[in-house]
Amino acid sequence: MKEKIYQNMVAGRIAVVKGKAEKSVQYTAASALQAERIHVVISERDGFAYYLAVASSILASEPNFKSELAAALPTHENHRGDGIYVCYANGVGTAIVFSGERFEYYFSESEAIADLIETEGLSVFDVSAAVGWALTSAVGRNESAGQQFGFLLARFAVGWLFVLVIILVGLHVASYFTKALSSAEITAAYAVATKQIETTQPLANDLANIEKVSNVAIKSGGWIEKFELKDGGDPSYRLSLPQWVSKDYVDALGAGVKTEFDRVSDRVVATRVGTTNFKSKVESKK
Repeated sequence: MKEKIYQNMVAGRIAVVKGKAEKSVQYTAASALQAERIHVVISERDGFAYYLAVASSILASEPNFKSELAAALPTHENHRGDGIYVCYANGVGTAIVFSGERFEYYFSESEAIADLIETEGLSVFDVSAAVGWALTSAVGRNESAGQQFGFLLARFAVGWLFVLVIILVGLHVASYFTKALSSAEITAAYAVATKQIETTQPLANDLANIEKVSNVAIKSGGWIEKFELKDGGDPSYRLSLPQWVSKDYVDALGAGVKTEFDRVSDRVVATRVGTTNFKSKVESKK
């Protein structure tokens, strides 16, 4: 399986603007591989991005693949400067020539790799036992961040409910061990605590809406420019998403979302105009 992955791998070095390496590598590698979805590992240094890439379909049966050839990337712990980084398996070899402005990838029979080494006359580093770095998709690189944000929201909601439960339990204890609270005071305190618990349902809905939008933004490599909730209604928001964002991301936002391409920022803008819960607004005035 590893031989098939390396046979279909590409590598390269491109000049990048700070913060734009992901986008530049996606365009370049996807074009070279003639694939819409790709897995990459990227290393940045001195205004350049160095990368290894393969079509995502090639990794379908080995999604956790880690490449020892990542040692050729300048920020890898096993990188040793200019030279030829090689690894061999089952009679075939892969090599990356790292020298000056060169970052070139080769896959061939072991004899051909040996000829390359002799011709180049550079130091040779066998990286077969090097620490491998995983090639990931754009979604995979942001998924953990999205999950962490979701866990934070969930912990907030659960924590709030826990506090309210403690209030009710505390009232039980207080009413049992002391006579300082009158029945009217206990009843009033129960009413306040119960009312607070009832408000956690719309709070949970709001948190769910925020989590859904933020997950799409984080996983796609975009950001939230505006997010607004009014009177318990549906949210209004504006997201800035990368140009290559797929329809799956937009569909995950739900109904009522409109997208357009912003030529100024060279990004896709997703907007949604929310609704106001007029019923709850009227009831609140009664």
